[in-house]
Amino acid sequence: MREDPAPSRRLRVLVVATTLAFLAGACGGSGPLDAEALSHEADTVRSTAAEGALLARNALAGRTTRIYTREHATDLADSASRTTAMLTQATAEPALQPELQQLTQIAAQVNSALEQLATAPAGEEGAIADQLQAAADASGQVGKGLT
Repeated sequence: MREDPAPSRRLRVLVVATTLAFLAGACGGSGPLDAEALSHEADTVRSTAAEGALLARNALAGRTTRIYTREHATDLADSASRTTAMLTQATAEPALQPELQQLTQIAAQVNSALEQLATAPAGEEGAIADQLQAAADASGQVGKGLT
């Protein structure tokens, strides 16, 4: 049984649009990220990781084709890579520097896990899903600490 890709495509478009909007705001801004901007970035990382975890679980259960899993994981990895690059170059208010560093590390882990998912042999998706869910939870905690 194949999963209807339409909901995932809509979510992917939302994630990419959100990421691009925040990248534009962060790149166009004149100064360090404040708590609100960093919280938005944490939400973007959380969303990407959570979608990747769902994709990995669906792949493990045989609800997606290998081609769909590879292509969607690659798209998500591209999004995570852009977020990681933006966070790596960003500055934050001094009090928020630890959160920026933590979020940058989580985004890089999400990117790596999604790249692994794109080429993972059958059966390894469960471990990758766990990694991505842990990253989603961790970025969610960073975001909560900022609000």
